[in-house]
Amino acid sequence: MGYGPATNLTAVGDTLNTASRLEGVAKDLDAELVISDDVARLAALDLTGMERKTLTMRGRSEMIAIWIVPSAGELAPRIPGEIAVSGRKSPSLES
Repeated sequence: MGYGPATNLTAVGDTLNTASRLEGVAKDLDAELVISDDVARLAALDLTGMERKTLTMRGRSEMIAIWIVPSAGELAPRIPGEIAVSGRKSPSLES
């Protein structure tokens, strides 16, 4: 924390640690995106045809299920209509 131009924001916790580890997994797998199964389920993504793995992650006692997304652009047609895509609302949300 700070004042004026000298402000910094630091966030810590399991969620950020996991996100950082998933970013590393994506780099290792040469994928644009790796998301947890929990995130995919909460976002109601249909990831049929994508690769799913379960792995251990440093700092976590439980294994984590992940989805490997080679190209993030492949997700756009899989996002439910209620969610905005690319900064524009889907037709189902426009008035």
